Amino acid sequence: MRGRLIIVAAVASFLAVKARAADDLAQALRAVIEANEAAVANGNLDGMSRTLHSQSPVYAKTRSAMKDWPFKLKAEILYFKAIGEDGDFAFARARIKTTKLSGPEFKDNVTDEVHAFKKEGPDWKIWASLPLTVTFLEQ
Repeated sequence: MRGRLIIVAAVASFLAVKARAADDLAQALRAVIEANEAAVANGNLDGMSRTLHSQSPVYAKTRSAMKDWPFKLKAEILYFKAIGEDGDFAFARARIKTTKLSGPEFKDNVTDEVHAFKKEGPDWKIWASLPLTVTFLEQ
């Protein structure tokens, strides 16, 4: 009986540690998305660049696209879920509502997207993003 209790306690402890690690991963990935969205919304090229992995195949193209960013936007994370970690990468899904505050023509929208992250040093950075759907909002 005592041996069984020890095994149950060990399994419960392992599951608690695993759940805490998953929560830590979710918080870390969400913080990267929040920082990225805030930087993009304000046209902050350097801030946005700090959220991207410098070796990502889209790093230079993304920086170039943001150089003359004409918008002030408001981004709101409606849904966020860390999918998990696999080898060097972690994955998350987010639903983000983006509305224009100022700038040229822009269609307010809600995007459903998947993000791949890769560590650069101790920090998770966005490696790639894939929009799954874009829903344009009534103006």
